[in-house]
Amino acid sequence: MGVTKVTRWQTSDGIEHFNEQLAQCHEGQLDQAIEATNMFKNGDSIGKILDAFSLDVPDDIIYKVNKSTQLVIRHWQCRDTPGYKPICFKRGLNSMHVYGNAGSWSGGYGGEVPIKDIVRYAKDKNTILGV
Repeated sequence: MGVTKVTRWQTSDGIEHFNEQLAQCHEGQLDQAIEATNMFKNGDSIGKILDAFSLDVPDDIIYKVNKSTQLVIRHWQCRDTPGYKPICFKRGLNSMHVYGNAGSWSGGYGGEVPIKDIVRYAKDKNTILGV
């Protein structure tokens, strides 16, 4: 088989790419996530941030979701009290890391949640935004 030279490009999150253009695109998405997270931490709603990046807003309720919003995520918790907050945007701006504790059997919990699911959780009748 022989020896082959392999060139890769590494992005700031440590991921290696075999194509420079893909690496640059990935890095741009990381930069967007950082910028969007800063906007979120400064009080902007998810809807306003999606607008700022010319992304689709799945539902108007997302304009009410900000860093103070607490959500009910029923499959993570043991009671109906809102207790999970969006924390930061993930690469691509189509999901966020959500964290909190509303009675989970194992204590505080978090994970990556698609924006469309955040809309669904915001509409839950037990959240402060519930419809």
